[in-house]
Amino acid sequence: MIRKILYLLVAAACIAAPVEFFARQRFPELADRRQFAELSFIRLLNSGVVYRPGSNYDERFGFLNNPHIRETVRTDEYRYTVATNSLGFRTHEITPKPPGQRRLMLLGDSMFFGVGVDYPATVAGLLETTRDSLQVYNFAMLGHNTVQSRIAARAFADQVGPDHIVCGVFIGNDLLTNALNYPDENNHIATHLDQVAASRKRLAAALAPFTWSTALRVAAYSVYIPRLRYQWAAAPDIIAATCDHLAAIANTATTVGSTFATVLIYPKDAVAGGPVEIWSQSRRPGRRLAETCRTRNIEIIDLLDHIEGPADRDRYYYAQDGHLNAAGNQLIANLIAKHYLPPPATTQR
Repeated sequence: MIRKILYLLVAAACIAAPVEFFARQRFPELADRRQFAELSFIRLLNSGVVYRPGSNYDERFGFLNNPHIRETVRTDEYRYTVATNSLGFRTHEITPKPPGQRRLMLLGDSMFFGVGVDYPATVAGLLETTRDSLQVYNFAMLGHNTVQSRIAARAFADQVGPDHIVCGVFIGNDLLTNALNYPDENNHIATHLDQVAASRKRLAAALAPFTWSTALRVAAYSVYIPRLRYQWAAAPDIIAATCDHLAAIANTATTVGSTFATVLIYPKDAVAGGPVEIWSQSRRPGRRLAETCRTRNIEIIDLLDHIEGPADRDRYYYAQDGHLNAAGNQLIANLIAKHYLPPPATTQR
């Protein structure tokens, strides 16, 4: 019996040793415990949460694009040009609202920003073609969360004078950071540093069984941390935090005489379903958020009510990048127009 146990231990060591060697060579950044801890926290949030002066730093929003830029972004999947206004947003300059014009204000992150597509193919550009005299102001920004959308609504809604405000919430990275950030008394982004520290400590405890081996750290980083992200994001207090921010935007909308609605956007694996989604549970936070918001009379378009399965994933998302492609932007523009804009005017004959 002892011989068998020793044999199994030796065999396990013979298998584990080359795996560990490969992991250390292929993922040297995860071999260091401190670096593993920092990278794991970044992967958990999948977004920024503490903002410090540096490149593109902005006191109010944490960061913004530079104003008046025009640059072309190229990857293996797409090529598109971004132009920003004097505020650093990919949208029109704010001008006085002429009589008879309807205005829609978009808020959100990279999903509404229009990664991968030129302006006419963004949600904002497409909406402007659906109705006569509709102008769309898009204050969505790469990497922003719902707190930054709340700040943008408060900062610019009165100047824009929108008839409708629509905020996109991305289930893949907004919910956890929404609970860690808040707008301060100056309407600037701020962070619950005590909650950030508590989240780091909680994550370290969850990853403790993986830290003694680089190979296990790689496995945790690749497949376990995403599961933690969606498990934690589905917690009632995390859901409530996002609902509170959306309710605050709805109050701003009411103040300026606008309607308000929210679009819930899911990561592509959540849309596809199957084993990856079953493991990560990436649909659950969105479904819970939709249910909770509706109990608080916040209008919701839950994208998972309209697309589902591998075919829709491939139709509406970039395969590698994971953002919405041109068809995905068109889908959301159609849903917003159908649910929240008045019917197009008909020509009398």
